Amino acid sequence: MKSEAIYNEVVRHPATFLVKRVEDLPRALAGPIRKVVLENDELNQRFAQLHYWQRAPWWVVSTFVFYRLNMALVRDYKIDPYWHLSWNLEQSLEGRMFLYPSAWDDSGSLTA
Repeated sequence: MKSEAIYNEVVRHPATFLVKRVEDLPRALAGPIRKVVLENDELNQRFAQLHYWQRAPWWVVSTFVFYRLNMALVRDYKIDPYWHLSWNLEQSLEGRMFLYPSAWDDSGSLTA
């Protein structure tokens, strides 16, 4: 029955990992290469802020703020400090955050 409890908390699909609890984020980023969808409001908000500063046009200020926010995420969620080198952030029109492995191309398939 333990496997059912895990499945109910984290829905896994071949190409998608839905993160519904904060505790599942490190496992999602450390797992095999797949798209990660953040279903948690807290995670969505924090990664949306990070996404904004990653794309901000003021490169000196935005770089500093991005790395400070990244260090806060690393501290709070116990993830790899260099996760942003292996993952790309995208935001949907509804505000949901997606993390794609850097090896994926724009069509959503893995590149060699």
